Amino acid sequence: MNTAQSTNNQETRYIVNLESFEKYGCMQTYTYHREDGIEVAGYTSNTVLNGDGVRAGSDLPVDVYLSYLKSEAGEDNIVVWSEAEFNNKTAEKLEKRKEEQGEISEETYWWRYGCMPPCQYNLHSDIEFFHMPERITADLVTWNALIGNNAYYLVDEAKADVTHIKSRFIKLHKQLRVKN
Repeated sequence: MNTAQSTNNQETRYIVNLESFEKYGCMQTYTYHREDGIEVAGYTSNTVLNGDGVRAGSDLPVDVYLSYLKSEAGEDNIVVWSEAEFNNKTAEKLEKRKEEQGEISEETYWWRYGCMPPCQYNLHSDIEFFHMPERITADLVTWNALIGNNAYYLVDEAKADVTHIKSRFIKLHKQLRVKN
């Protein structure tokens, strides 16, 4: 079964913890419809509803699972989004994350360079840059640059064009050097 399409051609919905979504851009779980038409929440087999250590099992009805989540995380922190709404908010979140950038210490730069193999290492003129191998979320990674004795980071896609990344670092360097 494709999570984008449930078995009875009823749209999949996404249960979202707003706090987790804000921090990580992720959902709690998705919903689907069983053959009998009942909408259930996916990935609920480890859920303990009563605090007694007994797992509730899979295929928890959405209303039961939502009640449980809201009692744990707060009424206003759990929402249900349509697939289109989830996709739009996820795309917005990823674009927003790409605004993250700033200066780091040269020591931090070299630590990041040495802690794991750098990916897409580039040396253009006086700019040395690479990205960390692990993903922040989706295809977003932390890019790091050294321009002279100044080190910077920014968030962008791992597959981003290196000319684009270089341009962003040059712009950031100029912005921060003019301020100082």
